[in-house]
Formats: sequence, structure tokens, C-alpha cells
Amino acid sequence: MKDPLYGNKLASAVLTAVLLIVGLPLLADNFFGEGHHGGGHHGDAHADPFPQYPVEIEVAGGTAPVEEVFDLGAAMAQMEPAQGKRAAAICASCHTFEKGGTHLQGPNLWNIVGRPVGKAEGFNAYSSAMAGFGGVWTYENLDGLIKNSSKFMPGTAMAQKIRKDDKRAQILVYLSSLSDDPVPFPAPLAASADAQTLEDAAHSPSTHDDAPHDDDVPHEDAGH
Repeated sequence: MKDPLYGNKLASAVLTAVLLIVGLPLLADNFFGEGHHGGGHHGDAHADPFPQYPVEIEVAGGTAPVEEVFDLGAAMAQMEPAQGKRAAAICASCHTFEKGGTHLQGPNLWNIVGRPVGKAEGFNAYSSAMAGFGGVWTYENLDGLIKNSSKFMPGTAMAQKIRKDDKRAQILVYLSSLSDDPVPFPAPLAASADAQTLEDAAHSPSTHDDAPHDDDVPHEDAGH
């Protein structure tokens, strides 16, 4: 007996097949291909189905700290020789300080500021590094020497590390006093910068060069 629903079932099967053939590619595109949620452009066969979004990462710490410059001149201006004499007591095992004092393991330090480096009358025990350094003792290179002698002058026999800026400034003020004609302290950095600005301004071209010269001024004709 012929199934009265055969035609309906056949039509349903055909319709289902058509829907599967047409619908499956669309579903695949939506999930894996070029749909709006896939992040790719239409027609781009290589669109990434999982779009990547930029992530901003803030680095902790910000900019690196700038090392503060020690203003030797400003520090020395605030110190007294008496403070430096106490601070320089650590040098007394190797040096004497009074005028005409004897040499010990190191030379006498009277009149040390402005004296040639590696030269002291009657003292011949300088290391080759000290004897060959050259120049004269300034406040700046004395500061470098007592801050870290081996770093400032590699090969020196002197071993000294005074890391506190104020203590070194005190010692330098005391060394300055060991003279009949003390060398002036270095200028503070701010004063040096101001002086340099004034010097630059003095040497800059004048802004008044555009003023008219005599040849530029019309002269009256004596005949009229």
C-alpha cells in the first residue's frame, strides 16, 4: 500500500538537504571565517578569527633618576676650618699639617692647595701614579682623591674613601687654611652659570647694528 505521506517526506528530505548545502558554509563563515565578529575584512581569506587588541603596559618607575651633582663651592662656603680640622684627624697618621712640619708616610700638607701634584720638597716616596699625574692640586681634584683615591688615581699608594660630601668639604676648607696665601674657594655652580650667561651675552652680536648709518640718511642738496 502506497504511503500517503511519501510525497511530503520526499519534499522534506530535499528541503533539508538544500538547507544543509546552503546553510553550512554560512555558519562556518560566521564562526571561523569572514563574519563581522571574526575581526577580518570581507574577502580576506587569511583574516584572524580571534582578533588581537593592543594592550598598554605601563612600566613602573618612570624615568631614571638623575644623579645630583655635588656643588663643591656652595658646600665649602658653609664650612669652617675648625670643622675640617676635626674631620682631618683621620689623615694625621700619615701627614702633618703645620708649616715646616716633617714628612711622615705621606708628605706634609702645608700649602697643599695649588702645589704641584707629586712634588713636595724633601719627600721622595710618591707612587709612580702620583708622581706622573701632573698639574697642581685644586680643590676639585683633592675632593676626587679623598672621595675615592684608588678610583680617582689608579695605582696610588694612598687609600682613602670619604663618601660624605659635607665631610670632604670641611676637610678642604681646613686644607685651604694651611697657607699664608689661601687659594679662593671654587665658585658655586649657580654663580658660575650666571657668570657664563653674562659672558655669553657680552660676546653676542649687538641687536643695534640695524640703526641707520650716516650714509643711509638723506643729505640736503646745498644748491637748493
